[in-house]
Amino acid sequence: MGIIRLLVADTAPLYPPLWGGPKRIWNLYSNLGDNFDVTYIGIDCGLGKIYFNRRIRDNFREVIRPITKIYYLFRYFELKFLKNTAFDIFIHICIILDKGLKRELNKNKADILIASHPWTSVCFRIKRGQVFIYDAHNCEYILIREILKGRWCKGIISFFVRLIERDACRKADIIIAASETDKELFVKLYGVERKKIFIVPNGVSVKGVPSYEKRKEARIRLNISDDNPVLLFIGTRYKPNAEAAQFIINEVALRLPESNIVLLGGVSEYFRNISAPKNVRMVGRVNDIELYDWLAAADIGINPMFSGSGTNMKVLDYFSFGLPVIATWMGIRGIDGVNFKDFIACREDEFADKIKLLLDNADLRKSMGRNARKLAGEIYDWEKISMELKCILSNAIKSGC
Repeated sequence: MGIIRLLVADTAPLYPPLWGGPKRIWNLYSNLGDNFDVTYIGIDCGLGKIYFNRRIRDNFREVIRPITKIYYLFRYFELKFLKNTAFDIFIHICIILDKGLKRELNKNKADILIASHPWTSVCFRIKRGQVFIYDAHNCEYILIREILKGRWCKGIISFFVRLIERDACRKADIIIAASETDKELFVKLYGVERKKIFIVPNGVSVKGVPSYEKRKEARIRLNISDDNPVLLFIGTRYKPNAEAAQFIINEVALRLPESNIVLLGGVSEYFRNISAPKNVRMVGRVNDIELYDWLAAADIGINPMFSGSGTNMKVLDYFSFGLPVIATWMGIRGIDGVNFKDFIACREDEFADKIKLLLDNADLRKSMGRNARKLAGEIYDWEKISMELKCILSNAIKSGC
């Protein structure tokens, strides 16, 4: 078999990958090997952005177009009336109106076309012999209903999201789902045949677990004493993460005053104007070097999520560093493992008590951290997951779907 050409499209710049969506795309498709040539096409919503086309690797090209200017009218409406809760639906509307993006997508010669998220699926004109794949990061319909819970716009926006996602599922020769739960939702919601849905989970770059000395050095750099344990929550600027962070501030921090609680990432932007408890440290966005230090310095990874879809990559980051993890059942969704062996999953009213239990039991912390790290290496290593995807893509070409 010769070189297989992939065209992957989504609604954001890709490299360097800074949050869950780009991280999944980059790690899945950049690890496929030399017999795949990948072109990624995305859009940039920033004002004054320009078109660029660059090689990141010999077999991986990134093309980014500025979004059509009509987008900013929709964005103004969203910020004024919807309070930034329905971003993807407005990008989709603009993509429908963006002739330049459609030309960019359809001028490229590719064997396999991949819509990463459903939003660009409408733009693809599938030619004879091409395979079309929908790479579903979440079940977007369920996700948007949870994000818009209690909002006046929930009904109409979730209706359109369902139409968009249904179209992507039915149009696709193959659907890639991130979890068994999402697979079953696609079958139930859209009548999709199970045999065309393949599970390709989220993953993590598995490296060596930091030694005791490395962890101590990280604490020194971050000005953290050894007297109090560090509980780490990582989250982007995303409503389900904000709900989790609010719970941490209101419940966990007050019940565990001796713990240092760190909120890391864009989620901190939601709490700029509040007076947080003294034991809560809001760090904001960090680069990879700083992220390494915070993960190395932490004692426990926490993830009290109450809404969302797909798999939380932050949990896999915790696993890869050998951290014991405590999560709500929603926060551990899509993760294979055994409760109280590989992680602790519990109800929100048990959350602080389970943290206390773990803090008081050093042996349990160590064994759980070891088991979590083993799980990351055996199941959630991006390189292994990419090899599974490689088989799916190769077989799709051979069979012609």
